[in-house]
Amino acid sequence: MTKKIQIFAAIALLMMTASCSKDDDAPIVATGITINKTELALAAGEHETLIAEITPNNAADKTVTWTSNAENVATVNNEGTVTAISSGNAIITATTANGETAVCNVKVQDIYVAGYEEDANEHRVAKLWKNGVEQPLQFSDNATASIATCVYVSGNDVYVTGFEDQDQYTRRVAKLWKNGVAYDLSADAPTEWDRSSAYGVYVENNDVYVVIQKNEEEYYTNTAALWKNGNVWDITDGTRSAHPRSLYVSGGDVYVAGWEWKENFTYLAKVWKNGVETALSDRMSFANSVYVSGSDVYASGYEEDDNEQHVAKVWKNGVATTLNSGAGYSEAYAVFVSGNDVYVAGEEDVNGNNLARLWKNGVATSLGDGARPACATSVYVSEGNVYVLGVELNSNNKSIAKVWKNGVEQNIINGTNSIYTTSLFVK
Repeated sequence: MTKKIQIFAAIALLMMTASCSKDDDAPIVATGITINKTELALAAGEHETLIAEITPNNAADKTVTWTSNAENVATVNNEGTVTAISSGNAIITATTANGETAVCNVKVQDIYVAGYEEDANEHRVAKLWKNGVEQPLQFSDNATASIATCVYVSGNDVYVTGFEDQDQYTRRVAKLWKNGVAYDLSADAPTEWDRSSAYGVYVENNDVYVVIQKNEEEYYTNTAALWKNGNVWDITDGTRSAHPRSLYVSGGDVYVAGWEWKENFTYLAKVWKNGVETALSDRMSFANSVYVSGSDVYASGYEEDDNEQHVAKVWKNGVATTLNSGAGYSEAYAVFVSGNDVYVAGEEDVNGNNLARLWKNGVATSLGDGARPACATSVYVSEGNVYVLGVELNSNNKSIAKVWKNGVEQNIINGTNSIYTTSLFVK
């Protein structure tokens, strides 16, 4: 009896040993997968590679399959490289061989750039680019030259302001292009304008606002005016020449930045709120941009010092902060506020080099390698990404359009001739 028990015990031990050996040889399967980013914001045409990590690390099969649920918005290849196609949202999914999944939500945005390009005869031609592709703009038959000064996107509508010189520069007409179709803003004027230019557009609650610099035939001074849905009224009274350059609307309040003649060949930087002016300086100065965040009003521009050198400034509620870092000249062209951060785009001379500058909360960053003269003309912040627009002169002194995203140059605009950029919008 004892011998039979021993035999059965030995057989059982052998079976257990065989069973354990079989389990040890079984492949280790994936129990989970993660992606290094769960959210990603890209501009159309950009690429970024996602990285998937399978757990446990010693899983036998680490095959990952990548898919996109909206390939018209963003595609993904077998290596996890996402390519942004057009604006919208897409979900990128990484799947293991045994069905474990992880996702990354991708938002693709469009980059709109306004400005102008010189033609073969060096005449300026207003331009709008979307993701680097030129968009059609309508011009008059008698147009001699044109410039686009500002772009704004609301819903599916793209608004561009600027002006058109007509009949060999004898007449200048303020223009608003909506989805490429031109509208003569002077047609709504209660009196005839001799020359007019549109410098900013803003849309709020389906109301379209445009700021205009105009000159009536019988007067020699420029007047700042506001166009809203076809109605025009003056911001300044015309007794002193005014030059509006930027527009912001918040809660129905209209803010305009620019400068106005004082006396003794002096202009003063100003912000007008609903037509009421605030002087930003008591010396020669110019305001190029305005931005409103909550109850705070920001403006950027520059002021002349005692040596008549330009010094970049940003004003918050009328209080100035100097931006330049050295003894060279500097100018600020655009301001944008995101959360608690204030971004200003412009240019600065550093040791004889003209650098494109982005100031964040007063701290300067150079854009580009500084080998060629450059300047930054506009800035826009979206989805945590900072976009800066500018120009740079190449070795042939041709002006090349530049867009930097988080400090990295994006080659999205190419032109045959010199290009000058004025405005940037990301949506």
